[in-house]
Amino acid sequence: MFTVSRTILLLVSLSLCNRLWAHQETQTAVFDQSAVAAVADMLRSSGWSPSRLPTDVTATGTITFFKADTSEERAISFEAIGSQFFKSTIPSDGSSLIISRGQAVVVTPNGNQQLSFDAALWMKPFLFPFFQLPKTPVGLKYLGTEMVGGVLAKRIEIATVAGSPAAAVGTITIWISTTNSLPVQVEYARIADDGYVTPIHCVLTYSDYREIQGVLVPFRQVESIDGMHFYSLQLDRVHVNQGLSESDFALPVIK
Repeated sequence: MFTVSRTILLLVSLSLCNRLWAHQETQTAVFDQSAVAAVADMLRSSGWSPSRLPTDVTATGTITFFKADTSEERAISFEAIGSQFFKSTIPSDGSSLIISRGQAVVVTPNGNQQLSFDAALWMKPFLFPFFQLPKTPVGLKYLGTEMVGGVLAKRIEIATVAGSPAAAVGTITIWISTTNSLPVQVEYARIADDGYVTPIHCVLTYSDYREIQGVLVPFRQVESIDGMHFYSLQLDRVHVNQGLSESDFALPVIK
């Protein structure tokens, strides 16, 4: 049986946090026009431009975790407001993860546990449910086309400010379909939840796009970590702009 901590690790799935490392290196900005055009087409086709993204999201679905030769399937629900507030719930065991303004608490029937800042960053949704461009990219490069899961895609490398944010390391690579301009795969590295600078290689694939109020949402998301199949997420319902407020993400008292 998987532990609760492993269950909530699914939240390594998808918005960049704003904390920067104290030491930053200079990078030469490179904005390849082919890459800029591909990203512009992606934002247009998906509806993921900042001005069109919803203020809040609620979703339900099924998560399947993989470990060695075993797997476990759980129903799961999500609520989010931007990148500051997030909540996931596993109804079968009554566990929840609540993130509010950089603080996080795991809620279980046996008690609540406050997480460190680094652990909260690790569990925070990185690319859920939308891929959002970094607010301060320092470069975009077009690296040609490749086949990804049977789809011919343009490979775009997105450089961020060196060492920022704490939840991501170095560059983000995104593959954009040449047919419909939708993202099919994102590759990135993250810092381990122990706070040490230990890059963890992550690959997230998107499929089964469905339109929700003018925005296309990938209902199927599969993530691998360091080359190992980690989880697959199949959403069944997604609602946006439901009027969620900060009070919906109130952190419980830790006794």
